[in-house]
Amino acid sequence: MTEYVPVYMNKWISVKDGLPEIKGYYLVCCYDSYFDKYGIDIAYFRGQTKWAKYNDCITHWMWLPDTPDKSKIK
Repeated sequence: MTEYVPVYMNKWISVKDGLPEIKGYYLVCCYDSYFDKYGIDIAYFRGQTKWAKYNDCITHWMWLPDTPDKSKIK
């Protein structure tokens, strides 16, 4: 059986289009101008416009997936 991720959870959201409404951890895409590369990490959103790290380099964000169902982990 295939499990599908809701559409809203697998789409990158540009910080130009909006920031999370809820404080918490999110998957973020950051641009490093020194190395001219993008990277992906997990960052905590503190609310309003502040991330706990990478505040100036985050270009996109998305929700983290739910953790696996413990009954399915072997």
